[in-house]
Amino acid sequence: MFNSNELFFPFSIISHLKTAYDDEWYRLVKTLEQLPESHPDVLAFILMMSKINGCVTCDTDRFRALKGCLACSFQTLRRMKDGREKIMLLLEESRTEIATFMEQNPRFTPPAPNPK
Repeated sequence: MFNSNELFFPFSIISHLKTAYDDEWYRLVKTLEQLPESHPDVLAFILMMSKINGCVTCDTDRFRALKGCLACSFQTLRRMKDGREKIMLLLEESRTEIATFMEQNPRFTPPAPNPK
């Protein structure tokens, strides 16, 4: 049986990543889970996780897809060299990328969150 997989890292699993690293990471994830999906910090986190997980190249025939997005994310985070420090640098890069996109596309409005 196949898991439900997303094209990009899903917002719905952010809250499940609180225990991936230390207290600072926990606070970051706790903050993100309280923000709307369309918040720039959440978009940056989703972009970063999509990049490091390789979400765009994932499909139902791949082993990662069979495990599901959450298991893939934990595995990716555990395997990161320099751990949380590297992740935080990548997150800052993604924040810059999101800010640049929003600045260059002033008419862009992130979509409203999906009803739960």
